[in-house]
Amino acid sequence: MLLEEVLNIRFNDVNVSARRYYIYYTVIFILLLPLIYFVFIYYGKSFILSGPDGGADGLVQHYNSFVYYGKAIRNIIKNIFINHKIIIPMWDMSIGYGQDIITTLSYYVIGDPFALLSSIFPTKYAEIGYCFAIILRIYCSGITFSIYCRYRGHKNWYSLIGSLTYVFCHYALFSAIMHPYFMLPMVFLPILLVGIEKVFDGQGGITYIIGIALSALSNFYFFYMLAIVIIIYSLIRFFTLSNSHTFSVFFRLVIRFTLLTAIGLSISAVILLPTIVSIVTSSRIGTDNYISVLYPPIYYLQTLASFMSGGFGNYSFLGFTSLGLISVVTIFIHKESPQNQRALSAAFVILFSCFCLPFAGHIFNGFGYVTNRWCWALAMLVSYFIVIILPLMHRLTAEEWKRIAGTCLIIAVLPLLSHRVRNERTLLALVELLVTLAVFYVNARVRKSPPRFLAVFALTVFMLVGNAYYLFSPYEDNYIRHFANSGDAYKMLTKDSPTYMLNGVEDANTCRFDTSGIATGELKRNSSMLLNKNGIAFYFSTTNPAVSDFNRSLMLNYPMEHTYNNLDNRTPLQLLAGVKYLVTPSDLHDAFTKGISTRVSTNKEYSLYKMDYPLPIGFSTDKCILRSSFDENSVVDKERLLMEGVVIEDCDAKPGLNEHQIEKPIGQIRYKRESKEGASWNGNSWIVTKENASVEVRLDRSVSGMLYACIDGLRYEGINPYRLELDKEKLDRYERMINMNDSFAWDEPTSASIEFASAEMKNSITYFTWKNNYYAGKDSFVTNLGPSDEQRNVIRLTFNQPGIYSFRNLSFYEVSYDYLEPCIEELSRDHVESLTIGTNHISGNIDLNRPKYVCLQIPFSSGWKAVVDGHEAQLLKLDTMFVGLYLPAGAHSIELSYQTPMLKEGAIVTLLGVIFAILYYVIERKYVTRS
Repeated sequence: MLLEEVLNIRFNDVNVSARRYYIYYTVIFILLLPLIYFVFIYYGKSFILSGPDGGADGLVQHYNSFVYYGKAIRNIIKNIFINHKIIIPMWDMSIGYGQDIITTLSYYVIGDPFALLSSIFPTKYAEIGYCFAIILRIYCSGITFSIYCRYRGHKNWYSLIGSLTYVFCHYALFSAIMHPYFMLPMVFLPILLVGIEKVFDGQGGITYIIGIALSALSNFYFFYMLAIVIIIYSLIRFFTLSNSHTFSVFFRLVIRFTLLTAIGLSISAVILLPTIVSIVTSSRIGTDNYISVLYPPIYYLQTLASFMSGGFGNYSFLGFTSLGLISVVTIFIHKESPQNQRALSAAFVILFSCFCLPFAGHIFNGFGYVTNRWCWALAMLVSYFIVIILPLMHRLTAEEWKRIAGTCLIIAVLPLLSHRVRNERTLLALVELLVTLAVFYVNARVRKSPPRFLAVFALTVFMLVGNAYYLFSPYEDNYIRHFANSGDAYKMLTKDSPTYMLNGVEDANTCRFDTSGIATGELKRNSSMLLNKNGIAFYFSTTNPAVSDFNRSLMLNYPMEHTYNNLDNRTPLQLLAGVKYLVTPSDLHDAFTKGISTRVSTNKEYSLYKMDYPLPIGFSTDKCILRSSFDENSVVDKERLLMEGVVIEDCDAKPGLNEHQIEKPIGQIRYKRESKEGASWNGNSWIVTKENASVEVRLDRSVSGMLYACIDGLRYEGINPYRLELDKEKLDRYERMINMNDSFAWDEPTSASIEFASAEMKNSITYFTWKNNYYAGKDSFVTNLGPSDEQRNVIRLTFNQPGIYSFRNLSFYEVSYDYLEPCIEELSRDHVESLTIGTNHISGNIDLNRPKYVCLQIPFSSGWKAVVDGHEAQLLKLDTMFVGLYLPAGAHSIELSYQTPMLKEGAIVTLLGVIFAILYYVIERKYVTRS
């Protein structure tokens, strides 16, 4: 087979040729697909996870990126062969506020060899290509697993059973269709392990180099996890299976693996280097997360229950069937091959211990929040156990059989002690275990031969299909409810999205639009990418730190760094960002748009408004304020300062700088506190004892203008509601028992929401505690309650769940936008004209009557370079987020060009890496072949 020839693998002890084995594997895989994914076929669902509300990762991130990537590749090819130009798009204004394409999409598609399929599937058929790529990743993971097994000398049908368990384990069933690139480590891990074995066997290192290059090029996140796994594997391999354990041998191996790894990494540098630089500077790095010493007790019961049949929280997906459980127990009990057993047992102990310790999940996740997204490594190990143990089953003694059966039954029965784990899936797994033990026992004690292939194959298929059914079926876990109907995905992101209202708007490519009153799922974040419009909504894992800086500074109402929907109807910020159009639901109350924008079109779902006095992209001013002074102001005064001048970073201050200051700061509105049933004030905190309880704030004067509620230093601590019930005196013995069970199983919430409502207006904030996976350190928010047609002085705060909500400061402001029109007029007086936004390039002209700061509302990045009047100019970071220039009076031509930071350097390193790999391969063939 071609792949084996490329990897130069020598097989032994196989009972059929490699070609025939892979034909068998392929046929069986194809036949199994409709059984595993029958639910999708029956209900007409695609593999595109959209969520019940249509805003989930699969649709707005993965499928969206797949279609976008395919278009980009086809355009590059078209430019090469038709226009005879090599143009690599590196920046796109339609991704959020504007984002680097390569570093944003390298986490999703760029570098992933399977995503290249997007280039051969036109947009019309992209959904087919997307789903086919998912199936291909699953298929190839079985191929590479088989390559590893065959290299280690295992017979074909044992390898086939192990491969099927591997590719249809619960991690693969869940992840392949939720996050397609999560399958990449399952494809590359066996290749890396073969490469390690070949180095130990003295057969050369080119296979290892290929594995490192592919995995690092495809996804930096999983490459980091793979690096941990292969280090563990190599150490176990050396200390348990190598003939020599001397320091000199160990040192030589370390040097060799370091060299081979460096060559592989250098080949991937063209993508890896820019991505690492982007990640290191990302605002998501460095956030403190809560790491407990141990998981809650229920976690360990769920682990035992899920080992055969499923998965649960923290991305703890197992589902290795009863065959996997029996194989693991047998490895520890059967004593036939002590040397190999030591290596396998050590590997399992290490990986399973990591699975049981939160800190290990913290390490595997790049020292971020705790998650077990690395459990594909455990799947590889347990599936390999199956390959090892199957041929040994008939050699087990009666005493070993008793110990194996007893241990397996204890593991399977123990979780049934908890009602949270005791379910139909767990009971079925117990039955499957009993049947599997019976089949093996009959073969071992009666036939005295290895288990028959058809019997084990049938059992394996039944268990894998059963696990899939329980995960997907609407009558069980109902995972399928999260997936889009076949054929709907592209329409959901285009014609059905609010962004589509911008189609036909002539100047939509040189301004931005915002949305108001549209729920996250309905909004279809990132949909601007496919329609080539400039919005604000964004949802990708890597984000520009300048955008995060802006969001934090203005206390925008988003608890996470890497996703944001809109500017919360805060008109000064919309104008500052170059927003010219506003999309709202057709039936939305027009209070937010009255006097600010005019409706230009509408349909059954949405209305499109045009700002009455938009601020052009590329405005100018001679007024400025230092960042340090700006940060000392209240959030409402910050908005006004931004509209009256620009904020410059302290490091860019010029001698003799004349700072602009706010003349009349907006004062807080005094208020009185009122408690209600289930919620009460206690100093700077609220004690909430039941869901959706409320308190009230009574302002000392009525407000009809724009009303901002600002909360600073928010904290939340959950209160166990069942514990509150136990404290009540009048509970009989039955009620007390039920509450005790529920209290034991209660999980402390890691997020909480507070709704602010006044008259007909309401808005909510969501807070993540530091125990939340997506905690970003945000604790200060502004929620805009808008203007009102009536006077209002009462604000109701409603809490979604019991707990203690504390804060540093709670304040309310009435904000008048009367100052906006003269500010816009002043900022727009001298602005960039003839603005052209092209591929990696922005240009325009400006004529200044005096020296001014020119602000282009493009997120700041070191990738931007500016040329003014033919000379390179210094780029400034203005208004905490945007690129800008300080120019003298007169007419100027401005050109901004963009190149992904470290891309050129990465390309050079990649070229050198390829050269070194070729040289190494030539030398290796010369000397290894001779030896």
